[in-house]
Amino acid sequence: NALDGRRGAVVALDPETGAVLAMVSAPSFDPNLLASHDTAAVSRAWTELNEDPERPLTNRAIGGDLYPPGSAFKLVVAAAALESGQYTAETEIPGPGTYQLPNSSAVMNNRASGGTEACGPEDRSTLADALRQSCNTSFAMLGQEVGEEQLRETAADFGFGQRLEIPLSVTPSTIGDELDAAQLATTSIGQYETRVTPLQMAMVAGSFANDGVVMEPQLVQSVRTSDLSAVAELSPKELGQPLTAANAAQMRQMMVGVVEDGTGSAAAIDGVEVGGKTGTAEWGVDRAPHSWYVGYGQQGDQKIAVAVLVEEGGYGSRTAAPIAKDVMEAVIQP
Repeated sequence: NALDGRRGAVVALDPETGAVLAMVSAPSFDPNLLASHDTAAVSRAWTELNEDPERPLTNRAIGGDLYPPGSAFKLVVAAAALESGQYTAETEIPGPGTYQLPNSSAVMNNRASGGTEACGPEDRSTLADALRQSCNTSFAMLGQEVGEEQLRETAADFGFGQRLEIPLSVTPSTIGDELDAAQLATTSIGQYETRVTPLQMAMVAGSFANDGVVMEPQLVQSVRTSDLSAVAELSPKELGQPLTAANAAQMRQMMVGVVEDGTGSAAAIDGVEVGGKTGTAEWGVDRAPHSWYVGYGQQGDQKIAVAVLVEEGGYGSRTAAPIAKDVMEAVIQP
């Protein structure tokens, strides 16, 4: 309902079990049109759905052409930095207003809006402040310092590159191969060849609310016989641990800062710990950017991880974050 007719996807997970609480791809279609005994009617419906430019048959939550995550990917870079052992949330990192990419004439602006304000006095800020402000130059430079090997290893531990069956088949999320310095810089702000599913980004968020452990996402709660006896039940399975519990706690602290005093304020829920990251992902010439919000909410035993993607939705802070708030409020009652 919160997508309100817009193209996109929403995935909500239980961070502790991997259970898929909600998975929406919009626009959708009526499967009854393809289940008729009228073969001609089914054929017409199939043709219309395939020719529809809105692509309703594409499950945007787990497949299709995938999406650049934009600044939402900075969560992966920050986690890789913490896991390298060289950084904490309070480590100061550079954040100039502009950054000329290595061996390139291209210049990166610090803000998604194109602004060139620096991050902090003397062009420096803490890692936590860089995430809160979503500083592009900070993360472009940080990604190079962390290095492709550490970044790729951390991304793989989150599930990047893995083929998942939930039991629907999930297209693997990827980052580019054999990156030069400029490509690594743009990859580190979720651009270049970084491509993700909303499910993958919900898994990233879920790990921070689960002490650094990524759970395998599962769509089916149980399989039962005709007399309702259980043949199989959802059994939580660990997929990987991209970061330690201590580093996951630092990530939560930084993500809460994004919501309390940064770009994710529209996702805040009174009385609930909400942490997240917005993204505004460029993807085509003269096209509005995709809008992202990736985060978690928790209060006591109630926990939810969520990823929201709105195609050509513009700023994640304005479009995706309020949708995420609605989804989290459906699970967590303050």
